[in-house]
Amino acid sequence: MMTHKTKLDICETVWFMHNNKACNGKIKKICYAKYTSSFDDDVHESESYYVDDIKTKFEFSDLFPTKEELIDSL
Repeated sequence: MMTHKTKLDICETVWFMHNNKACNGKIKKICYAKYTSSFDDDVHESESYYVDDIKTKFEFSDLFPTKEELIDSL
């Protein structure tokens, strides 16, 4: 079984924008992918995060540890 250290962890509380509102929630699922591009043969990695029961996929850059950091990013 392969393991990968993600930037965030399951059950970690994060802040994010959803439907134009500042929201917080816990990470419920993390999807990690590593693939080779057929275009340039480069190896790419991606992490996607799912929070609570929201069906939106979030990238690491969309999630913040505090409300203040979220607001500062806007």
